[in-house]
Amino acid sequence: MLSIFTDLDGSILWPLLTTLFGLALCTCMIVINKLHYYLHKIKKMNAVLSDLTLIPLANPNPVLGVDRMGVITFANHGSEIILAEWKVSLNERVPPEWREIIHQILISKKIQNVEMRCGEQSYILTIVPKQHNFVNLYGMEITPYKNLEKELLNRAISDEQTKLPNRVAFKQSLDVKSLEAKRTKSKLGILVARIDDFSQLVYTYGQEISSQLLYEFSQRLTTFANKNSTIARISESEFGLLEPKMTESSILADYVTNLIEKCTQPYFIHNRNIVISISIGITICPNDGDSAEILSRNAQLAVNRTSDTRNQYEFFQRGMEEQIQMKRQIIADLHDALGKQQFELFYQPQIHLQTQELVGCEALIRWKHPQKGYISPFYFIPAAEEGNLIMPIGEWVLNEACGQIAKWKAAGFRPIKVAVNLSARQILKAGIIDFITETMNKNQVTEDWLALELTESALVEDQQHAIEVMKQIKSLGLDLALDDFGTGYSSLSYLLQFPIDKIKIDRSFVKIIENENDEHAVTKGIIDLGHSMGLAIVVEGVETAAQLNYFIKHKCDIIQGFIFGKPEPAEVFEKFYAVNWKSEIERHK
Repeated sequence: MLSIFTDLDGSILWPLLTTLFGLALCTCMIVINKLHYYLHKIKKMNAVLSDLTLIPLANPNPVLGVDRMGVITFANHGSEIILAEWKVSLNERVPPEWREIIHQILISKKIQNVEMRCGEQSYILTIVPKQHNFVNLYGMEITPYKNLEKELLNRAISDEQTKLPNRVAFKQSLDVKSLEAKRTKSKLGILVARIDDFSQLVYTYGQEISSQLLYEFSQRLTTFANKNSTIARISESEFGLLEPKMTESSILADYVTNLIEKCTQPYFIHNRNIVISISIGITICPNDGDSAEILSRNAQLAVNRTSDTRNQYEFFQRGMEEQIQMKRQIIADLHDALGKQQFELFYQPQIHLQTQELVGCEALIRWKHPQKGYISPFYFIPAAEEGNLIMPIGEWVLNEACGQIAKWKAAGFRPIKVAVNLSARQILKAGIIDFITETMNKNQVTEDWLALELTESALVEDQQHAIEVMKQIKSLGLDLALDDFGTGYSSLSYLLQFPIDKIKIDRSFVKIIENENDEHAVTKGIIDLGHSMGLAIVVEGVETAAQLNYFIKHKCDIIQGFIFGKPEPAEVFEKFYAVNWKSEIERHK
């Protein structure tokens, strides 16, 4: 194997530098130092080139003389490895391809550098034209450099953690395969799979476990994917897949559904059970674009869209780019909203069916945008999570709710439980108990006024840690409710360990009820489970008489929903204190 480099000034430094082009940015300091070492040796060799012709026998590196016919007229001891590779001896002709190189050098009268392999070793031969139609060949072993070059190339196109191709290699593959799809008039599926909330996983479990999780996730992807698939890690928590045989939307949807099921099975790492969720964006070439750049962007837009829809996967659709721009604007506006006091808290009443009185309310955030009016939390909360604003917003909600409690206490209202939702990030944040305590003390809030709600899906990220936080919250004397019950992934064994007082049945189990006499086995099963654990059952989203009567029939404890009142500002909510709830319940039955 040989590679030819042309050099105008006779230096042999330039070919090495050109070989490094595009790779130098990937080197670390150790590699740079080693390269400097070998380049220095090459410079030194170049500087004393003429001297070597005077003392060739003393030179440990290969030195040869060859005439215009390609006959080797001189070879020192260091040339033995070159002669062995050529399978020739002194006074014999060099191989044909080398005779042609020498012929061209004699014509051009220019020095040329040729790289050649000798078994496992690599050499650069500098061929210098001399008078009387002779050339001298001066060799230098560059095996260590070639090994470094190979290492650098590997680093340039592969991911060290997962051993998969990296973003650069993925783009190159997408370039080739998208052009091939265009040439053959075939289709290509492009997927971007993202591990949700990966930064939170790193914060919770540490770098070592998170790195192992990435590796095991990549192994599941590789095992599951088709033989002709291309898989690469394209960012910290994202993986790209090229699927040449997945060309129809229905086939891709089935494939992605099975992929999600495979990759979200619990991971057991360092004696920790870790559950993750993933989101996938899908685009198809050439339907959604025919260049690698456009296809990559469209797959990214599709996976970003899952943050809004809460779907596990999304296909690219026209108009997604405009939606992404709107979200970016919302995130930018959210940064101003806290400082400019654009957030408000509304309160929705909670009515106890047995005592038939107002026993609590849920504090619900609303954003009054100066131009767009009220924006639904279902829209801006995901944007806040994406923009890393969920923590300060969560702290504002708790502080504002405690401030309102202080006002109601001062006005003489009797205590009710004001429920405030804590996000997953708040639960996992160090110092959350201190913040709750300080906020309560600052506003002189007692435990008979405040309750906290935690979503089941928030607890699943690190159940053992969440249990410890919940125990500390209970030590403050506060009620704890498990919100959106039935939508998360908690096992019964963990559920029994949660120190909770209430479970809130998610509205998705409520809206399906159209007749109070229907069985609705899943909804009834949740109620029975809660009762068997001695927990109060809170039902949110109750809007119809049939739904109300169903939950009365099944002895649920607390009702929250439009049937009794929509969320209202604090001053309007106060009217609910004066309502005769016994009459209201009878009226709506």
